[in-house]
Amino acid sequence: MENDYTAQVPPCIKPKQTAAKTTLKDQHALIPTTSVQTNISGRLSTLRTMSYRLIIILLSVFFTLPVTLFAQDTASHAEGCEVTASVSPDFPKGLHAKYMRYLGQKLNLKVNIKPMPLARRIKELEKGTIDIIILNYRENPALTFLQPAYSPITEYLFVNHDDKDKITNYRQLINAAIGLNTGSEVFPIFDNDKASKKITVNTLEQKILLLKHNRIDGFFHTNLSTKAVLQQMGLTEDIVKSTWQPQYLRKQSHFVISPNSKLFHRKAELEKIIEQGVANGEFLEIRRVHYKATNK
Repeated sequence: MENDYTAQVPPCIKPKQTAAKTTLKDQHALIPTTSVQTNISGRLSTLRTMSYRLIIILLSVFFTLPVTLFAQDTASHAEGCEVTASVSPDFPKGLHAKYMRYLGQKLNLKVNIKPMPLARRIKELEKGTIDIIILNYRENPALTFLQPAYSPITEYLFVNHDDKDKITNYRQLINAAIGLNTGSEVFPIFDNDKASKKITVNTLEQKILLLKHNRIDGFFHTNLSTKAVLQQMGLTEDIVKSTWQPQYLRKQSHFVISPNSKLFHRKAELEKIIEQGVANGEFLEIRRVHYKATNK
C-alpha cells in the first residue's frame, strides 16, 4: 500500500532530486592533464612571442629615434655653420673675399663666396638669399650697416691718358659721359643731378673697356682695385687718374647685413670683431698683403 500511495503523489509536490555536488578538485580531476598542459603551454608561447615583438619594437624606437634626431640636429648645425657672402664678379677671390673669410674664421663659420653685380647684391641681401656684403654707407632701412666702418676708401675719376686734363670742374663732369657700377653712389650732388650723363654697367672691366673704346669719357672707382685690373689688362699707361678730382670722394666702407641674414642674431659679436680688427690693424694688414701679392 505504501508503495501505491507514493506512486500516486502528484509530481509537483515530489521532493526534488538533488544532484551530487562536484568540488573544484573533482572538476580538475575530470579534465585530462595533457589538455591542461597543452593549453597553458600554448598561452605562454603566445605571451612570449608578443613580449619579444614588443621588446624589438621598443628597442627599435629607442635606438632609431635618437639617431634620427641627431641626424636632423647635425644637418641643422651644418647648415647653421655656413653663410653666403657676395662680392664683385671682378674680384671673386679679391680683397673683399679675403675680408669675408677673415670674419668667417673669427665666427667659426664656413663662408661661401657668391660673386654678383652690386645692384643684385643689395637686393639679394635684403631678401636674405645672401648674408653679408661690403658697401659704402647709404640710407637704406632694409640694410644694417655694421659699426664701425672697417676702412675709409676714396674713389677717383679715371680717364684716357690723353684726356687727363680735359675735365677741370663739376660743370664739365656732368656734361661728360661717366661710367658707374649699377647701384653705386659717388657723391650726393652728382648722384642726384639729373643733368649728369651716367652710363651704368655691372663690372669694373666693362667700364675700362667702354673708356678704352671712347664710349665714355671717364669712370669712378677705387684706386688700388682699378690699378690691379688695368695691370691685368695691360692698360696701366693708357688709363690714368684725371688731374682734376671732385671733392668729398672719401667714404666709409662697411660690412652690411639685413634682418633676413643668418648673421643678424650675431650682430653684436660681428661688430666687436670688426672693432678689434680695426684697432689691431688687421684689415690694413690683409689689404697690404693682398696688394703686395697682386703687384708682383
